[in-house]
Amino acid sequence: MVQFVNVRELKIRASEVIRRSRRGDVVVTVRGKPQAVIHSLSEDDLEAYLMENSPAFLKKMDEAVREAREGKLHSYEEVFGHNQPKVKPKRRL
Repeated sequence: MVQFVNVRELKIRASEVIRRSRRGDVVVTVRGKPQAVIHSLSEDDLEAYLMENSPAFLKKMDEAVREAREGKLHSYEEVFGHNQPKVKPKRRL
């Protein structure tokens, strides 16, 4: 459920508005016009959010896709500077 709050109320009740964002996005308005959205974010979601909104990361991804289409592929070691870690398969009971 989307909630709305004007910027004055946000100044006065910032902590309460942030708690309310856990139940759904909060749209911040200035003079009745939407200006920002407060969206609850878990620690796990933070890394994905930062990458998805990083101009440098997006540029690198576009470059990687272009190179892959041209047949220029890179090894894990070239990209990360070390061998790919071994992952143990999960045991099923």
